Amino acid sequence: MRRLAIAFAASATALGFALSSSVFAQGRVIEETLLVKDPTVASAGKWKAGGALEYWYINGKANFYDSAGNKVGDGTISFTQPGGNVFAGYGDFTIQGTYRSGKGDLNANIGTLSYTSKSKQTDDELTLRWLIRAWSSRFLTPYVLAGYSQTKVTEDRTITAGAFVWTCTGTTTASYSTDYKAPLLGIGGIFPISEKFGARLDGRYKHYSATQKCGSTSVSGSGNGGELTGTGYYNITDSWNLQVGGKYTYLNGGSAIGYSGRWGLFGMLGYSHSF
Repeated sequence: MRRLAIAFAASATALGFALSSSVFAQGRVIEETLLVKDPTVASAGKWKAGGALEYWYINGKANFYDSAGNKVGDGTISFTQPGGNVFAGYGDFTIQGTYRSGKGDLNANIGTLSYTSKSKQTDDELTLRWLIRAWSSRFLTPYVLAGYSQTKVTEDRTITAGAFVWTCTGTTTASYSTDYKAPLLGIGGIFPISEKFGARLDGRYKHYSATQKCGSTSVSGSGNGGELTGTGYYNITDSWNLQVGGKYTYLNGGSAIGYSGRWGLFGMLGYSHSF
């Protein structure tokens, strides 16, 4: 009888272990199935490549800061940036290149100085993402990012209030060009909701080196900045997708050039192929 009880207990333990292993394995399969529904994520040991057409829209406040990080002025900004991105991924790693260029208007108020600006901005970025699948759960897969970015801004400024002139021209009008370059490091997560819907959220730290020119005058500076980006995706088919989201950008050229922050919205129509 004792041997029978021991055998029954051993069998029950083995069955319980088998069932729990099966449930765990099934859970991992579900996690992986949902994770790879993100348009930019490849299955383990497989490739995924694609791209997207982007359209950015910014219409709201722009803030300006002094060297101590204190807000010294604000204004309104409105511009659009069409562009696109391409990517290729294998397993846990994805490399992506992005390009955007657009025009807009800025109205700035800094103390008693007010000016308007016709501006053009071009953004280039190259990133490498590593998914930490070992820490993946049903609701979240974390990742880390590394890369390099460049933002070029050209502005035609006109002073509209205040007894000021631009130092580089000695008049109330001036043309400025500013070039921001930065390596970047970031962390984020993918939040799969279903086979159709999901989201991504990440923050990127950038240490900017910037150069600004106006006429024959040139100044340079550096500072810490970065971005916070949230993206939601919807899979129209297995290949086509829509993505929408928002991003906060903080550009920092140091005390010689200045600091600014802004919010923007974007939409993307994307295509991806697994093989």
